[in-house]
This record gives sequence, C-alpha cells and structure tokens, in this order.
Amino acid sequence: GAVAMLVAMTVMTFDASTTDIEALMSHQFSEGISPLWMALAFLLSFAVKLPVWPGHVWMAGVQALVPAAMAMVSAALLTKIGAYGILRFVIPMFPEGAAMLAPILMWLAGFMILYAAMVALVSSDLKRLITYAGIAQMGFILLGIFSAMPQGVDGAIFMMVSHGISMTALLFVMVVLTDRVNSTDIAAFGGVAAKMPVLAFAALIFIMASLGVPGTSGFVGLFLTMVGVFEAKPVLAAMAFFGLLIVAAALLSVIKRVIFGPLIKQSLKELGDLDRREFCCFAALFGAVVYLGLFPGLITERTAASVEALVLGYEDALD
Repeated sequence: GAVAMLVAMTVMTFDASTTDIEALMSHQFSEGISPLWMALAFLLSFAVKLPVWPGHVWMAGVQALVPAAMAMVSAALLTKIGAYGILRFVIPMFPEGAAMLAPILMWLAGFMILYAAMVALVSSDLKRLITYAGIAQMGFILLGIFSAMPQGVDGAIFMMVSHGISMTALLFVMVVLTDRVNSTDIAAFGGVAAKMPVLAFAALIFIMASLGVPGTSGFVGLFLTMVGVFEAKPVLAAMAFFGLLIVAAALLSVIKRVIFGPLIKQSLKELGDLDRREFCCFAALFGAVVYLGLFPGLITERTAASVEALVLGYEDALD
C-alpha cells in the first residue's frame, strides 16, 4: 500500500513541481493523471492502516505478538492514521476518484463490521475478542466518511476520538487482568467482580461506551454516523446496526464470563483490586468518556467548519 502511495506522490510532484500540500490541493493535474488511480493508490496505503478487510490481518497478528502498551498504541492511534489520511488527502485531492470508489468502500465497510463482529463473538481469547470488536467499530468510521453527509463525517471524526479512548481502556482492562492471571484465555477467568469491584465497574462503563450507550462518548459518534449512513445508504445502515448487535453480544458475553458470575477458580480468589497507578489511569479514561458524552461540542464545534468545507468541496467537484 505504501509503495503505491509513494508512486502516486512522485507523479503528483513531477506534475505540480511542488510538494506543498495546499498547492497540490488546488492544482489541476494533467489529463493523463487519472483521479481514480491516484485515489486508489492513496487508499491502498490508508485502508491497510484503518484496517479495511481484507487488509486487517496484520492488526490481529500485531495485537497478539506485541507488548500490551504497544497494543494500546496500535489500537488507539495507528488505526486512526488511515482514517485521517482519507479525510485529509484522498477526498480533498481526488474527489472524483473517491466518489467512484465510495460505493465499493461502503460495502466493504459493511462486510467488515459483520465479519469482525462474528469473529469477536466466537473468540475464546480476550485480546483477540477486543481487537476484532475494535475493527468492527472502525468499519463505522469508514462508513461515516464515505457517506459524504455532514452528520456521517462528523460522527466518523468523533468516533475516531471516542474509539481511541474506549479501545485503550478495554485493552487496559485486559492488561490488568492478564498481569494477575498470566493468561488471555477467557476460560481462565470468572467471577472477578467479587475480588476486583472497581475494575468490574470500569470494564462495564467502557463496554457501554464502545456500544454507544447514551451518556458516553460512544453514543455521540455512533448516532451521528448512523444518521449520515442512513441518509446515504439505508441498507448499509441496517447492516451496520445488525453488526453492532453482534458486537454487543460478544462484549456482554465476555463481561458475563470474565467479570460476573460465581468465583469458582481457586487461583482467582487471591486477586487484588486496582492499585493507585491503575486507578488513576482508569479515572482519566473514565473522565474523558463521560465528559465527551455530555459535552460533545468540545469536538464537533471545532471540526464543524472543516467538515462543511470537505463535504461542500466533495459535492462541488461532482457537480
């Protein structure tokens, strides 16, 4: 993907005689430079990072092999580079090419949501389950971006922030548990809430945020995204909603099996709750989830002008 983008950037630089981004945005490229192929070259790079199916395989492998801290950085930040690149470069620079690819990408996003949700539902590994639940949510971001509706793009940007917080928090819950039990196998847990009530409360809140429960940051982004997608493609909105129900089943099932229920395993009866460092980290993440859920204007007001300009420029290029 990155090689294709490098080739496209080289072609652009020779044609425009500059590498300045603003100049490239307004430059009229030669007729021989196809906006479709240029948009596709950039998308190949950013889609892998998002990650769009079938280029998602690297993320599951990375999450399984890297240390926990790196897994949190990967889920919270690296995937957002792909979405940012599409919003910053692909759509503004090549709106005609983006419009031609939009239907394909939206259907891929819908399939990505269903596929990742079903993999999460049948996962027996805690890290794998959280990873695929996060990939499904990235599908909503891709749908929102290519809905080309102000609400959809607004929601996608808000979800980028919210997803980064909630996924980091869920992976941190996993880290706290696995550090104490030395296993990511869901079967190794059960009834943890009896010994770790604060962690149990935190896990429940962050799962609620991931599922878009009102009062959390996840609700704002998910609601705006679904409104935009419904206006553009009602069938895909229904597909995405069905995928969300599967993700909900996966996350609620894991919290039932890991956090709640009877405390039977002897190895879990000696667990201690959060220490001061862990509590402070969760408190900061909890505050961000609740604050953005109650005061979404902190983000939406700052992005409104950029979203409006992006959507108007996209529409004007297609007229």
